[in-house]
Amino acid sequence: MNSFWNSIRWRIFCYYTLLTGVAIILLAGAFYFTEKANRERLEVTRLQATGVKLLPMIFPPAGMPSARISEPPVAQGSARMPLERRWAETRDLMDRDRIFYLAFSSSDQLLQKSAGAPASLEDPGFSRDKRQMERLEHPDYMVAVIIAPRGKRIVVGRSREVIDAEIGHYLRNILVLAMTVFVITTAFGYIIITRGLRPIESISATAQKIADGDLGGRIQIREQSSELGGLGSVLNQTFDRLEQLLKQQVQFTADASHDLRTPIAAILADCQFSLKKPRTTERYLETIEVCHESAQHMRMLVDQLGLLARFDADTSELTSETVELSEEIKTICHVLQPVADDMGIYLGSDLSEAHCKGDRLRLRQVWFNLLNNALCYTEQGGHVKVRTGRENGTVWLEVADNGIGIPPEVQPHVFDRFYRVDESRSVKTGGTGLGLAICKTIVEAHGGNISVQSEVGKGSCFRVELPHQADL
Repeated sequence: MNSFWNSIRWRIFCYYTLLTGVAIILLAGAFYFTEKANRERLEVTRLQATGVKLLPMIFPPAGMPSARISEPPVAQGSARMPLERRWAETRDLMDRDRIFYLAFSSSDQLLQKSAGAPASLEDPGFSRDKRQMERLEHPDYMVAVIIAPRGKRIVVGRSREVIDAEIGHYLRNILVLAMTVFVITTAFGYIIITRGLRPIESISATAQKIADGDLGGRIQIREQSSELGGLGSVLNQTFDRLEQLLKQQVQFTADASHDLRTPIAAILADCQFSLKKPRTTERYLETIEVCHESAQHMRMLVDQLGLLARFDADTSELTSETVELSEEIKTICHVLQPVADDMGIYLGSDLSEAHCKGDRLRLRQVWFNLLNNALCYTEQGGHVKVRTGRENGTVWLEVADNGIGIPPEVQPHVFDRFYRVDESRSVKTGGTGLGLAICKTIVEAHGGNISVQSEVGKGSCFRVELPHQADL
């Protein structure tokens, strides 16, 4: 029972069936009672019409004979033939429909009655003092009274059992029709529900494949504008992102392992060489220096990996203070100016006032990485220029150089972790391939954006945009 009720299809189908059944019952009930009331009104009208037909036959005008229920058939050609024929036809209709009548004189004397007329209606007081064509209330019979001239009257009626039996037959027809409609609508409802849930089943099957390890599976979307189409699009984007993250994780692990293996191998190789036999003091010092440099490289790599891990886990705490970019850049340029001079590179600036709010130390790390990268990838005699400004509610910083540039096919990957445009140059500079990834992580944590425009042989321009302080 629990597994049955846990199915969305059967739950929707049960609710649909219940609501459909209740709606059909209410409609059938309303139709039945409305039709019953109409039938009763029509029945009274028919009784009144029958009484009007009987009136000239039972109480004819002066000079015309009246019809008697006990009179024998009249021979053809008689003057009374039309009256008797009408009487015979009326009597046949009354017998067929089980209608009875009673005729009273003006002195309340019962003049005649039809077969089947109940004795309870022979009391003249029941129909006395009634207006023309008025309906009489009786628990067992539906009765109408027709007033004739000079106070005579005819009471026409029909048993309620007969009427109820006819209405009951009509009710059975309504129930059969209602059941037929219910079965048809239920069948169509099940088909519609099944077709409507088919995209959900497809989504579930695709999600199960992805959970089983098939990361390339995607939901087939036919109707982009529908609710399920929108859900499928969002899930496909989520699956794309998940696949990308898993691939990045695998690549990240491999790259981190590679970057850690190199200094460890250097330490082990140099230590093994020094331990094979006694060496000179100078050689031991070289071994210690190699171990120290390798350890420094590993410490820097571990620190950067820890920083990225904290941002990935959303646990890195950022301070919030007003930062003036132009002042920050002046300080960093002052620190890097001796490096630029040694490399024979011109380091210039064009700084405008630009305030933002954020973590001063983390943002300083971004500016330092961008400027240091620009110097590392610019040849001797080249130039690096940094600019700041403010426009459209944002503050921006650009670091431009005329260095080696970045090929177009690799520009989308420069902010990936452990990605190096020039592997040999990164080895010489001691880079880990995490600098730009850290810059991107820090900038996005501040609600900003970082981008690059570059052309091979002409240089690169990195641009950082951050919300202006007034907009925070």
